[in-house]
Amino acid sequence: MKQTKALIFINILFSLVITILSYNSTNLLEINPEVLKNNGAIIPQNSHFITLITGMFLHGSYFHLCFNMLSLYVIGKRVEPIFKNLYLPVYLILGVFINFLGYFWYTPETFIIGASGSICIIWGASLFLNFKKNKSKLQKEDSIDIIIFISFTLIVEIFNLSIANFIHIVGIILGLSFSYLFLKFKTRSDQKLILIK
Repeated sequence: MKQTKALIFINILFSLVITILSYNSTNLLEINPEVLKNNGAIIPQNSHFITLITGMFLHGSYFHLCFNMLSLYVIGKRVEPIFKNLYLPVYLILGVFINFLGYFWYTPETFIIGASGSICIIWGASLFLNFKKNKSKLQKEDSIDIIIFISFTLIVEIFNLSIANFIHIVGIILGLSFSYLFLKFKTRSDQKLILIK
């Protein structure tokens, strides 16, 4: 869980910095969209490539941050022990790749922020790993994932939040694909070790 906790800590730290930069005497916890745009948000087709990294750690509100971090904690604690040292590189590298696609997919009038693209990668990985482990049977872990997804969808609809659906869908597909390749490679490696022994 060390890697997941480190990611959560970095996300919270980024939000605190943005809150300080957004300082408003009438609302101490307000995050100013203009401050986000000028300090690391991804502006499609019109921003520095470093924002593909910084954008993963920025959030538009503390509600946005809390929901993402709760999702990361619940899913990360199951996937991190399986991927071990690959967990953090997968989260970051595939997260940057997703943001890179979003950089060209969305229009310059919008901006991209949030950890949900990378979280969807971990979520997709979790779904695939549970599916393989339980041989297509719905287990407690799968139920938690489904509840998180339904809750997220309802919250988006109720509060009419703008959401990067493209990034989320690609994230889930990447997570599923990586898990498939990971298990395939791991199986072959295990077979070679047995032969050597």
